[in-house]
Formats: sequence, C-alpha cells, structure tokens
Amino acid sequence: MRSSFPSSPTPDEHSLSSERSWGERENSRQFAWGVGRGGTMHPFSIELSRISARGLSLELQGSPEQLFAEEEREFVILTPVVLTGEVTKLEEQVFFRGVVSTLLEMVCSRCLETFRLPLELAIEGLFLPAPSHWDPAADFFRADEGAVDTYYYREGRIDFGELIHDQICLALPLKPLCRETCQGLCPHCGQNWNEGRCECREEYIDPRFEILKKLQQS
Repeated sequence: MRSSFPSSPTPDEHSLSSERSWGERENSRQFAWGVGRGGTMHPFSIELSRISARGLSLELQGSPEQLFAEEEREFVILTPVVLTGEVTKLEEQVFFRGVVSTLLEMVCSRCLETFRLPLELAIEGLFLPAPSHWDPAADFFRADEGAVDTYYYREGRIDFGELIHDQICLALPLKPLCRETCQGLCPHCGQNWNEGRCECREEYIDPRFEILKKLQQS
C-alpha cells in the first residue's frame, strides 16, 4: 500500500538516538510490530512518544538476522545494518526520511566468484496507526505520483524493520556482477576468463552453431 504524505514541519531541534544493540540472532524475520523473538524489542523500532513536535533524529543499528530469514538470503550481509534519518509526526501520521547502509557479499552471475557490494540507500516511508479492521476497497489512502511506501504501527511503537527489508530487496541486482566487464566462465572447461585464457576458448563453438558447422563441412 502506498500513500502521499502532507508537508511536515521542518525540525529545528532534535533529540538524538543511538541504539547499537545487535540483539540475539534469529532464524526468521521477527520485526513485526517491533517485537523480536523472546519478546525483546527490535533494534529498528522506537516508542511513538519519543517523537516530539520538532521531530526526532535517529541512528539505529542491528544485525542482518533481525531483518532477513535464512532461507530468503541469497547474499551475506557483512556489516551491521545502519539506519539514520529524521522522523516527523503530524497527528497520527509519522513520516521517516533517511539512509540505510550496509555491506553485502554476493555471487557473480557470470564467473560465480563472490564480491562485495556496498549499499547506501535513500529511503522514506509513511507510518499510520494499524486499523482494527482494514478494508482495502474502502481505503482512503491511494497511490499517486510521488507517493511513498506506507506501513502500519500499533501499541505505540514505530518499527522500521520492514521498510529497511523492502528497500534492500528492491536494491539488489537481478543479475549480480562482480564488475561490468566480467568475462564469465568458459562453458567448455569452466576456466574463469577473468583470470586468463584457456586452451579450448578458441576452439569452443556455441552449441547453437554446431549444426551449421556440420552442414558447412558436408
């Protein structure tokens, strides 16, 4: 669900939050409603009451296991996930704009070697109180040009975990490459062409043209 957010007051003074607890490792996504496994609070959640009329500056940090289930990770997050930004509130609507950063390790889709991919993403999201009975057909908030992603909060806590999770997933390349000029592997012997030529490279013929070669030789 997406919605536009009205202009919010410009913060001129903020309280600073620095929450750097990694928390316990988790085997599944436990960020729903800001509560982790065992009832511990998710490091990417804050109390709604902390957001004053002037807004709030945030610096939050957590482990990747608190954002991604093991079975959905096609990459390795090498460093803590860091979220920095500004939170503003207009009545019950909460708007966040900031940056999420971390360092990924992925497998190149051409040469199958691992490589590191630093991420620094500008993100924003609108948070609304969770309705007790939500009917999408009757939803007042509609997507429009320049809309932002919309999430829900309840029990007086704002959880940024799902926003972070979604934005990292959207930023992942469909075909990860260690570099744009990656030459890949020899389909005949498996030699990594980035490391040098193989003897069969000149002799190898694409199977799609094998039939044409035989016709020419007959």
